[in-house]
Amino acid sequence: MNRKLILLTFVLLALAGWLSWMLRLKWIELHTHERAVIASRPKGGPLFPPSPTPIVKQIAATDYIAIPQNAILFKDRNSNVIIDPPPPPKPLPPPPPMPELPAYFGSMSFGGDPVVLLKVPKGAQKKYHAGDQVGPFLLVSFDREKIVFDWDGKTVERKPEELKEKESTPQDTQPNPPPSVAPVTGGSNVKSLSGPTTEAPAVSDLIGKDNGGGVRMCVAGDKSPPGTLKDGYKKVVTTNMFGETCMWQLVNP
Repeated sequence: MNRKLILLTFVLLALAGWLSWMLRLKWIELHTHERAVIASRPKGGPLFPPSPTPIVKQIAATDYIAIPQNAILFKDRNSNVIIDPPPPPKPLPPPPPMPELPAYFGSMSFGGDPVVLLKVPKGAQKKYHAGDQVGPFLLVSFDREKIVFDWDGKTVERKPEELKEKESTPQDTQPNPPPSVAPVTGGSNVKSLSGPTTEAPAVSDLIGKDNGGGVRMCVAGDKSPPGTLKDGYKKVVTTNMFGETCMWQLVNP
């Protein structure tokens, strides 16, 4: 056992000596490199000028105007006053309704300017030329196809047959019945308090409605020749640019 301990001790001492020798070599090498680095001069390179300092914009007081105007939690709030829009303009009043058009009774031309027979409501039948004022309407032009009026700057066109006066029904023309009178009994004579009654002369069915001025238009289906006398009227047929116009004229007005 002693030999083994002596041998182990000898090995450990040899190993420690070898490690000490290696450490000394590394220490010498390190100090040699340090002295070489310190003794060498650094390699100089080109020197570049420093970059220019950026110019800082001067802060103005107006840059902070958004801070007091806007709320932190409500970005839609600001100091701008919202002015209400002006109220919409009032609608224009509706235009007045167009009055009733004149009634048409025919047209004629005797070598001169053609005329048309018209009658305004609650008026008498008259002759009108183009350009005449017919009540609230202005007669612009007329022919066999259409009649043109001007009312309030608007053009109104109608066919002649559309403007013919409508004949009133017998119910409209029938007079109101007289008030009933209780019968009187007894032998006393009864005298009428009303004055003498005069009946209008009867007119034939061949003679049309009275147009005023002692003129009546012919009815449809009248085949009597011109110049026929009947019930105090004479049949007259005239030819113009619009065709034939048939009427009955009072002989002894």
